[in-house]
Amino acid sequence: MAGLFSLFYLWQTRASERVHLSSLDARALRDIGLSAADVEREARKPFWQA
Repeated sequence: MAGLFSLFYLWQTRASERVHLSSLDARALRDIGLSAADVEREARKPFWQA
C-alpha cells in the first residue's frame, strides 16, 4: 500500500512541477538553462512519464 501511495505522490509532484515550469517567463527559463521548446516538450508528457 505504501508503494502505491508513493507512486501517486510522485505522479502528483511531477504534474505540479510541469505546471509550474510552464508558468515561468523567458528570463527565468534562461536562468535555469531551459528553452521554451524544452518546457513545451516536458509539459506535453503525461504525468506517469519521467
